[in-house]
Amino acid sequence: MARSMHICTIEDVATMTGENLELLREIVSIRAGPRDFGRRA
Repeated sequence: MARSMHICTIEDVATMTGENLELLREIVSIRAGPRDFGRRA
């Protein structure tokens, strides 16, 4: 299956969705700790 080559920063996502940037940062920090990167669900 092809992988997406488009990457957005958290700031981009906040702008595109109209969400609060700090809220998105908090969600990301809760969901992805440093040892979670590179693992598949």
